[in-house]
Amino acid sequence: MAISITCVFSRTYKGGMAMIKVTRLPNSLTGFFTPLKDFFSPAQWEHFRFLILAFCVISGRRTIRNLRNGLSDRHSHRTNLHDFVIQAEWDPVVVTQEATLGLLKRLKPQKNERIYLIIDDTKIEKRGTRMDGLGTYHDTAKKHITGHDVVSAVLLFRGLVLPWAMDLHEAKKKPRRCKPSVRRRKSKEKRPFVKTTERAARIIESFPDLPWDLYVVVLFDSYYLCSKVVKACKNRGFVFVSRAKKNRKIFVQSGKKREYSTNVSKRGSLLFRKRRNIQTIRGGSKGTRKFRVIGEIGRLSKVGTVKLVFSQEYKRSRKIVCLVTNNKKMTNRHVLDAYAQRWWIEVFFKEAKQHLGLSDYQTGHYEGIQKHLYLVAIAFALLTHVRLDGYSLPITPPLIFNGAPSLERARKKN
Repeated sequence: MAISITCVFSRTYKGGMAMIKVTRLPNSLTGFFTPLKDFFSPAQWEHFRFLILAFCVISGRRTIRNLRNGLSDRHSHRTNLHDFVIQAEWDPVVVTQEATLGLLKRLKPQKNERIYLIIDDTKIEKRGTRMDGLGTYHDTAKKHITGHDVVSAVLLFRGLVLPWAMDLHEAKKKPRRCKPSVRRRKSKEKRPFVKTTERAARIIESFPDLPWDLYVVVLFDSYYLCSKVVKACKNRGFVFVSRAKKNRKIFVQSGKKREYSTNVSKRGSLLFRKRRNIQTIRGGSKGTRKFRVIGEIGRLSKVGTVKLVFSQEYKRSRKIVCLVTNNKKMTNRHVLDAYAQRWWIEVFFKEAKQHLGLSDYQTGHYEGIQKHLYLVAIAFALLTHVRLDGYSLPITPPLIFNGAPSLERARKKN
């Protein structure tokens, strides 16, 4: 992909190094941007296209100032870009989903082909105190952080990751010394508190009926295995695959009619200790590995009757993992392979933060933060569009892409 750029030497830019500026959009991106034109006014359309391209090609943090410095001098002032992100009336959710459906249409899906809807959340640590939606969260790398929690959803089709939703969660209790933004204090706006599980359920319920009649499988971790999310999957007729915590209460059969209660940890240890002939399959997200697998039908508290698949890595780990699905006819191998695909949303978070500036926003307004998150998702979709140009279409059902698109390779190649 040829991009028209200008090299400008500046004393204030990294000790006098050349600064790359985008002067025009390449013609090869017309197919990606044209279906989105109806959602913007003429002035907004100009800001939107060049902002998305600046998200993809500039170096450094993706702040409004740096994004404006990455554009040519003929473009408007950065305050206009700031107003476009915060005050302009355009729906980022509809634009992102329209771009994703356009990419999905290019792949020409076949009837009853499997597509994964993966849901998870990511934490973004912030130092600012006057920002909307701030909360105190527990992070795996650190004990507690002050920042934002974003409930996200991506589609996985033929190994290709496509962004779908980026919903900013607003904490119920604000951290100390943190105040709402000036704009919210003047308008006296109060947003109702919505749990992260409710946001995930809304994403599932609002998922459209795709015209290709695809087989939708929803993937989420143990935190979202609750009655609200499961009910949303049931109402839409989707199959879900999740993981149960080791202390989760389950009800299983003992004999012909007797049912007793136990937890996942005790039941898994009992099954692997009693049975000698255990199915061994190959699979997993980290290459080819062997797993000892036992499946049975049970009842999960607050969920209902499901299929439980207990797995243990062969000769490597004694840790027992319990996977849960509402499709009782699904084989143990398919359950294990399906849940292994959940890891690709973590790859999406990593690449979006490291290469596209998912956590680089500095605005304190709720609308501005939400639109920044969706602009990053659209930039990710644009790089996926560029990567698709390197393959012959239509792409057949066997996996062509072995994971999420590498943004660094896409930038270096083009």
